[in-house]
Amino acid sequence: GMPTGGLIETGSNANGTFTRLADGTQICWMPEETLDANTTTGALSSGQGAAQSFPASFVSAPVVAVSPVGGAGGLWATAEAVSSTGFTAQALSAVSTTGVAIQAVAIGRWA
Repeated sequence: GMPTGGLIETGSNANGTFTRLADGTQICWMPEETLDANTTTGALSSGQGAAQSFPASFVSAPVVAVSPVGGAGGLWATAEAVSSTGFTAQALSAVSTTGVAIQAVAIGRWA
């Protein structure tokens, strides 16, 4: 029969770690990345996006949450161009800054 609960697989590689559950849910954690937010765009500063690959592919584009690590207020991070295999991380800041540490997690369905 088809499994209905529990852990099916877990693993890691250079792109991070992943966990696959029997119900088809997959969670990926990407390693910490450092970005700059030093190009003024209107009232915010941003930087060149950094391409990130998931440690395991999804069936379709997952939901991705990106956030600064232990940063002061006025820092944000976003996920752009999300696909089944990766996304582009972007750091934003109220003032020009370099070395913004970010972390990301993605949740979706595995094949």
